[in-house]
Amino acid sequence: MFTLFALLKDHDPRIMKFALDQNVQQELTDYLNLQEIEFRRGKTEIEFDGRYKPDADELLFISQFDDVYGVRRAVQNPTGIPIINPTPEVFGKIIALFVGRARAGVTSVLLQNFDKRKVMSTDGFSLFHSRNVFKKIDGIGLTVDWKLSAILDNQKLSFLSFHNTRQIFDLTVHYREATNEDIHNFSKIPGVHVADINQLISLSDGWIRRKFAMVQQSGVLEKVTSAQMAVAAREFRIPLNYQANGAGEPVLHLPLNKKELKDLLRFLDEDFYKSSLLNTHYVTNSKREINRI
Repeated sequence: MFTLFALLKDHDPRIMKFALDQNVQQELTDYLNLQEIEFRRGKTEIEFDGRYKPDADELLFISQFDDVYGVRRAVQNPTGIPIINPTPEVFGKIIALFVGRARAGVTSVLLQNFDKRKVMSTDGFSLFHSRNVFKKIDGIGLTVDWKLSAILDNQKLSFLSFHNTRQIFDLTVHYREATNEDIHNFSKIPGVHVADINQLISLSDGWIRRKFAMVQQSGVLEKVTSAQMAVAAREFRIPLNYQANGAGEPVLHLPLNKKELKDLLRFLDEDFYKSSLLNTHYVTNSKREINRI
């Protein structure tokens, strides 16, 4: 049967376990086994690169995930994990619930993200319905969600939602936002000009910083000529502000208007595309390269 663990933020130790009634533990095991089956059922696996948002029948995965919190070790050696203190303060620090098993050389950890809304507090007067009547909750409680957020199989982390999974793990190394220094470096790419770097940094929210990192990683500005860029931009009606520098070479001036900057970054990150049949223009935030035979 599964042992139920909690992963906590700003708490020592980071991992604690729950003391469960044996009947509850068996019901929980059955409940989460069904969630694992549903999580894995018929899914196409796609390696995560920060660009693609999966459909309902797809999973993202990171093949070499660094388990810095030691959730796998907890599953392998639950006796060494202390029992959680059931107080509102401690429960308020839970960021994930997880269970797991070691089987055939693979340690699998099933994880759900967790927030304070799932804590049944001792504040006020809490009731639950059982056998046709409502009963009072005497102690603190919690709700185990109806679906998994992620599964860690040895070093392979699989998940459906980047947003939900990053509430549990720090994924910035796999999905990086550009720092102020990165934006400075972006502005120094040959063929790029920024009139006011401080203004550019100040209007760069998380979305813009992720796009800066993706565009810089792709090297599109170094690989595509200004003439090629202009042809593609005209097709999607994206205004490009090219001006000649002192040597007479075309230089792309980045807009300092947030909407215009986002449109430009979408264009540079190839978020715009044309349908193959009707030649209709679209914008997408989910894209995956097709492997051609």
